[in-house]
Amino acid sequence: MSTVSLSTNKMKTWVLLLATFLITNFLFFIDEGYFDFTWISLWGNWVMFVIYFLFIFTGQWLMTRLSWRFEPGPLSYIFGITLGSVLGGGLLIVLLSA
Repeated sequence: MSTVSLSTNKMKTWVLLLATFLITNFLFFIDEGYFDFTWISLWGNWVMFVIYFLFIFTGQWLMTRLSWRFEPGPLSYIFGITLGSVLGGGLLIVLLSA
């Protein structure tokens, strides 16, 4: 019988997906829903949610991959999630304001 374990040497994408989901939900809670979750009932908000999610996740993934090359570990996730959210959100703001 063999066991399957998660390798600690590989970057775990599910951590970034969870962080992106929580950050995007928070942004929509304070921005689209006016401190309420009523935005969930409108399909147009879900379209923007997916766009926000993709940009923020891409920024987080790129920054985590960059930091993972130098120091793989928990600090890479903190660095990637923090700066990647700023990078992805900033890129989204630049593209939407053009």
